[in-house]
Amino acid sequence: YQRRVHGEFGWDPCRTDPAKMCSLSFEPTARTQVRRLTERAVYDRKTVHDILDAAFICHVSFVPTAGSTEAAGSAGTGDVCPVCIPTGFVRDGESILLHGKQSSALQRHLASGSPVCVTVAICDGLVFARSAFHHSMNYRSVVVFGRASIVDDPAEKLRAMELLTDGLTYRGRWASLRPPTSAELVSTTVTRLPLIEVSAKIRDLPAGDDDGDLSEPGWSGVLPLQTVSLTPESSPGNQPGAVPPRELMPYRRTNLVAALADLPHTAELQLRVVLYRSWALVVALCFLLFVAIKARAMLF
Repeated sequence: YQRRVHGEFGWDPCRTDPAKMCSLSFEPTARTQVRRLTERAVYDRKTVHDILDAAFICHVSFVPTAGSTEAAGSAGTGDVCPVCIPTGFVRDGESILLHGKQSSALQRHLASGSPVCVTVAICDGLVFARSAFHHSMNYRSVVVFGRASIVDDPAEKLRAMELLTDGLTYRGRWASLRPPTSAELVSTTVTRLPLIEVSAKIRDLPAGDDDGDLSEPGWSGVLPLQTVSLTPESSPGNQPGAVPPRELMPYRRTNLVAALADLPHTAELQLRVVLYRSWALVVALCFLLFVAIKARAMLF
């Protein structure tokens, strides 16, 4: 985990609230404390980051505020129906970025600073047991509670849109495209949700068959699953000679922010390796010198 400074590698809330947001783990709260199958709970910051960086889609849940179109839609029932919207996202340091049409219900709610719950889930395998009861899934999931804020600074908004574009495709895609028009920028809202109340839950286990079922003849095991890319399909309106980018063959998604975050950390590690090797060399030379002096003393 590498801290980053706003304007350099990303938004770093550690500078404003180090007590809450700079530890290596998230502090469980009343809302994020896992109470069922607690052995699967994970609050480690790096693990949460890795899960978020591996996902393309999150689900944003919220209760429409009074007077909104969504709340008015349930008028007459006496209830305000919760809303859950799937959308693309990327992680930017200690926050996630979301974007959408300015007039969308989701972006209006996010921009208002009202409470939301964001979830991410990745299915890594189907678990087959000898009984229907113990069938399961191997998965990685993250739950985030909080309030988002709108990214309204023009330069920061452009940067966020670049991170969204590259993070959901491949690093360098934004730079290969024409700049967004003024109308596109005005019609698009970008919001940021800080990672404060967060928890993860992971299952990576074989089937949990009961001892009494081990004699059953049915097969038990795990069918691993993963998301893979297929052959790119060109649009009919492509210009003559246009070919899929080389980054798509084969396609390997690299989170732009995560890659940037690793740069200083990698340089630091490389420096440590050089220092350790130099120290080991000095120790070895000193030892050889000591042996040579002892041998000389024995000869004379």
